Amino acid sequence: MIVFSVIMSVQDFKKMSVTGWIFYLSWAVALLNHVIFNRQDIFLYGLSTIIFAAVYFVVKILSKNKFGTGDVYFGIFQGITGILPKNIWICVSLETILALIFILIKKDRKIPFIPFMALGMIITYFIGFIL
Repeated sequence: MIVFSVIMSVQDFKKMSVTGWIFYLSWAVALLNHVIFNRQDIFLYGLSTIIFAAVYFVVKILSKNKFGTGDVYFGIFQGITGILPKNIWICVSLETILALIFILIKKDRKIPFIPFMALGMIITYFIGFIL
């Protein structure tokens, strides 16, 4: 999870886009992980994937495509990797707060969002162990 998050974050930060094959590979590895190690919760991760994809797709439409397709794909990755439906609001809130802080500091409205999504996902993943 962290390896793919870092790769996609660096690529998004440098080029404002992420190569498609990285998304597909990350999805395949995450799904394989669930099939091998965590079969009983696969329905919950499927539900999370659908919720994340829907939320980010709506944001993409409402932002008039200022939110990239890669961000929607990373949302799918977030759902597959293990953010449970009850923790999605924590993840999305953290991402938004981190991105807003960055925008205020950098004073640029065009930012790569995947690094903030990755950081929010990782923090939420560890918060999920506490809750």
